[in-house]
Amino acid sequence: MQVGDVIVRKSYQKDMKFTIVKIINHQAILNGLNYRLIADADLDDLECVESRLLISNKWCKLKNKDSKLIDSPPKLLKQYPHYQTISNHQNMKFGRILHLDGNMLYFKKCCSLYKKLNLTVDAYCIKECHQPLFISELLSLHHPDILILTGHDSMTKEKRYSMTPSDYKNSRFFVESIKAARKVYKDYDDLIIFAGGCQSNYEALMNAGANFASAPKRSLINIYDPVYVASILSTSSISTVIDLNVLLESGLFTDTDIGGLETRGKSRIIKPGY
Repeated sequence: MQVGDVIVRKSYQKDMKFTIVKIINHQAILNGLNYRLIADADLDDLECVESRLLISNKWCKLKNKDSKLIDSPPKLLKQYPHYQTISNHQNMKFGRILHLDGNMLYFKKCCSLYKKLNLTVDAYCIKECHQPLFISELLSLHHPDILILTGHDSMTKEKRYSMTPSDYKNSRFFVESIKAARKVYKDYDDLIIFAGGCQSNYEALMNAGANFASAPKRSLINIYDPVYVASILSTSSISTVIDLNVLLESGLFTDTDIGGLETRGKSRIIKPGY
């Protein structure tokens, strides 16, 4: 086993794929390949995923997620009634997005999806623990309408369900980042904040000042979930209050993955257009 290997955990019935990011004293630090989860495991519990599995349908599809979420995201987003597309609405000004991601692989994949959706985004790959240090500077530099704070997260092994941020790998850093952002933008409609990763402390993130956060039921969230939230918010009209029930019924998320509060969209009509 070595850093960079794609593996599964035998003790978890090989339920999902991880990449090895670090090995310390026969213990591997793992990042979820398709989910924003961080974990650790003994090397003896790991099994390398063979190349034939990597290209098989079994592993190309995300567990419990329709593969269309990745293959044709614009089509799925159009199921949400307030979603606008640039090609159909040249006279629209869309919300500006600032995306901070703690994982380089996820960062690149999300940037690629933003490009596919024709959305302009200022994106940075910054480790979760360092994100609070850059919030004020980046907000002043980019003046975004929407702030995405994401990366990896998970509950510690000893806790099954905790309300304490320190019982999570990175929730406390997301909380610090949200609080730093709210010192600059106090109004929930001036700056819309999404924060969290897999199994994040939803209550703590919302109490800190997020509009949307993961994960109400401490579930796993997909790599692209933050992008879909940002896309819907950016392209929904400022005159529209996002209907949370409709958002959850869109098929992109469930209320176990993401929750939030009523929030206005960020797109505006330009007249005359140009």
